[in-house]
Amino acid sequence: MLHLDGARAPSNRTFRLSAGGVVIRDLGTTFTVDVDPGPGGCDAPRSERVVVTVTEGWVEATAMGVTVNVPAGRGLAFVKGRPSGGAWPLDAKPTLALETETAAATAGDPVVLRVVLSNPTDGWIPWPAMGGAESPLHVEVTAPSGAVTPVRVTKSMLVDGSTGAAIPPRGQSVLRVRFDRTFASPGTYRLRAIFRPAEAVEDPTSAPLSLTVRAATTPLPTPSTATPITPTTSEPDTGRPR
Repeated sequence: MLHLDGARAPSNRTFRLSAGGVVIRDLGTTFTVDVDPGPGGCDAPRSERVVVTVTEGWVEATAMGVTVNVPAGRGLAFVKGRPSGGAWPLDAKPTLALETETAAATAGDPVVLRVVLSNPTDGWIPWPAMGGAESPLHVEVTAPSGAVTPVRVTKSMLVDGSTGAAIPPRGQSVLRVRFDRTFASPGTYRLRAIFRPAEAVEDPTSAPLSLTVRAATTPLPTPSTATPITPTTSEPDTGRPR
């Protein structure tokens, strides 16, 4: 997956970018290009998928002789060199579901949760970067004590699954997320997944999920299997020859 950020071009010159068989012509704008090379890798003449999103101004995106204008606040996807449809709004949000892979966990042990993001629209939903403070995905953890902690999901927490460049129309993105030290105490936790992009007015959330965490058991000492030592006695030295 390749991620490119297009800086604002001066108004007196044109900026052109070629990525995955798609040519983007920029006139004083700010945009982002995500490229999924597919099985052929970066050497393929056309990538499996190219997603162009525009935050300011507008761009012209051309592939296989087809040119589409993409204005600010919209995105456009090319699949195998062809537009997959019209430009879609960037403010579309996925619906979320949170699932656990085990009925109960043990305090202090890692826990893996499945986060399912579904796209209910006919356009693509772009996926922001998963690095640090830019990640839009959180899991809100309510501890048995009632304390609420939002945990931001970052790339290092992903067991498998890829955020890709965008969630396809009517499609899903499934992520397996590992929590190493979140569930340190026994009891019942309540969890919610939250999709919270920067400057979002509304935060889609999942239905609450309960997770039971058992207390860690202390292993019993292992009986010793060492051979017992038989005490020996010595005769007193009388000074007589033996």
